[in-house]
Amino acid sequence: VLAPPTVNGVSVEWQMKNQPGKLTFSCVKTAALSISEGDAVSFSVNGKGFFKGYVFTKARTGKDNKIIKITCYDQLYYFKNKDTYVIENKTAAAVLRMVCEDFGLRLGIVEPTPYIIKSQVEDNSTLFDIVQNSLDATKKATGRIYTLFDNAGKISLLGDAAMTVNFMINKDSIGDFDYSTTIDGVYNRVKLVQDKSDNAKVDKNRKTFVAQNPLNMKKWGVLQYYEKLSGDENGGQAKAQSLLKQN
Repeated sequence: VLAPPTVNGVSVEWQMKNQPGKLTFSCVKTAALSISEGDAVSFSVNGKGFFKGYVFTKARTGKDNKIIKITCYDQLYYFKNKDTYVIENKTAAAVLRMVCEDFGLRLGIVEPTPYIIKSQVEDNSTLFDIVQNSLDATKKATGRIYTLFDNAGKISLLGDAAMTVNFMINKDSIGDFDYSTTIDGVYNRVKLVQDKSDNAKVDKNRKTFVAQNPLNMKKWGVLQYYEKLSGDENGGQAKAQSLLKQN
């Protein structure tokens, strides 16, 4: 395994949603060292795999052209690819497995997701958006949050309980920070409506499901979330309660 001498250490960056992991480092070019775009790069900490990705960018400067700056991304970079899918009766976990199989991406642990998506049409959408939309639908219906990430070369999907770590975040562990509060974009009443036919303008047999927080409404006024459910969707009241709880 080739371990090139690095200059000024190694940097790894992750973001919470819809971005690939990124590893950057600079190394000294030697006669024995050959690096090409697409080469696999692995980074370990204390003998344990920490990051695995592929070379996407090489850069040199004229001042010191023996130093090469390398930028690598993990497999989630390929989620920037676009495609069209018509999804029926699949869970978010099944959607993830489907797109990974179609694009030849290596899977790790994929936690089962409980909600079955009746219909989801994605036209010219990124794989990030396709998977995230299915996860958003799952969150709306169940209140459960799932995180998509590349675990040292294996794309994984885990629920919030599995992502919990025994680490206290405070002023000593994170340094400086900014803090603000807002009620912009929140809601204290959820109203869902459902017609027997999706093509009906106004169905006389329309069902309405409402969940609200009266005490909060007195403080902030009525901030309503409104959504029209498909005709065959079940659990309207449970979904309304779940959406209110998430907020």
